[in-house]
Amino acid sequence: MPKRKSQLSRHTSQTRAATVRRLGETSSEHEQRLANETEYRSRARARESSTERSQRLAYYRQYMSETRDRESSIERSQRLASQRKITSETCASAERSQRLANLRQNISEKRHRESSIEHSQRLASQRAITSESRARETSAERSQRLANNRQNMAEICARESSTEHCLNIVETLESLLCLGRFTMLPSYLL
Repeated sequence: MPKRKSQLSRHTSQTRAATVRRLGETSSEHEQRLANETEYRSRARARESSTERSQRLAYYRQYMSETRDRESSIERSQRLASQRKITSETCASAERSQRLANLRQNISEKRHRESSIEHSQRLASQRAITSESRARETSAERSQRLANNRQNMAEICARESSTEHCLNIVETLESLLCLGRFTMLPSYLL
């Protein structure tokens, strides 16, 4: 029985380590590795008899119960917080990748629909509108406008999570791109 318990303990720690995303591993590599490991485990379990499976699960439940009994409430809180952080980072990364892919596709579709002459005319008219409004604006008004913008952004950033902040930055870049302030996105977003 002790041998079985140590095997179970080792297996549990290996399984826990396997589910954490490895350093430098892309999300597709991570998903593929997890799929392979799941398939391997399911084949191994298909080979074991129902009695062996019941015994293995009983040992596992007993081991987990003993582990949780030894764990203080602070340790448990830290462990759960760590798990939530890993989960949220993984989800945020996947959401950001999907959002950037959608953004690139939308921009690409808009550029394909617009001829180069239309594009030049649109950018020229946007620049003219912007320069006219800036020419009418005094130095003090401009300073006040920029200060208000900075204050608004600071208040928004204080209220939103880092994921929402990234989303808003990308949306702002997209709107500036559409307004002609930038002719292309920074390379790290593409």
